[in-house]
Amino acid sequence: ASSLSAGFRHQAEANALAESARFAWQSLRDEVEPAGYTPKPWMGAASPAVLDGSRDAVNARGDRLALERRSDRNCYGNPNPVLDANGAAAYFLLRSSFEVRPSGELAWVCDYGPDASSLVRQGNHLSIIAGVESFQLQYGIDADGDGAVDRWVRAGQWGEENRLRGVRFSLLLASPHPLGQSGGRLFQVLDETVSTPPDGRIRQVWHGVISFGGRET
Repeated sequence: ASSLSAGFRHQAEANALAESARFAWQSLRDEVEPAGYTPKPWMGAASPAVLDGSRDAVNARGDRLALERRSDRNCYGNPNPVLDANGAAAYFLLRSSFEVRPSGELAWVCDYGPDASSLVRQGNHLSIIAGVESFQLQYGIDADGDGAVDRWVRAGQWGEENRLRGVRFSLLLASPHPLGQSGGRLFQVLDETVSTPPDGRIRQVWHGVISFGGRET
């Protein structure tokens, strides 16, 4: 009976990890895919997809991803009540970022407004998932202009931002509860090696690659 109970507990913790990974993937994809979108790029400078606020090792939990786009919907997906000359929802500037708090929560920040000087914070370090021990990022460069990623670099190493085509990320997640005793382990999270304590928690590394679809519109 005890072994059966342990099996159920292990499966429950594994399921919680998988659900956290799925939700993190969806949250990141919702912001990364439209990054860089400008409704009429021929009428002015296009928005960057990745902002200079993207940084490696902002704390012991990993990196920060900062993004920008134009959007007729605010941070929560509600249509802009301000209308343009045609009576449609106006496009404002939307800036969002992700990083992991020291407490292990992947947090989301989102600002929205007519321009960079008039942004209002609508999402202030809102928790996406818990149990994140490392969040690592790399950025894909299209060096020869053929639309494909030629190499992956760390924050600030891309030279011309408009050559970026996507983001590669890894998350090291720990289960909510310990399951007995276990020794510490080393995990490879992109190009970082992370040492974990012998606390009995299940851990897994999850990877993802997301393209900047906003640049293709």
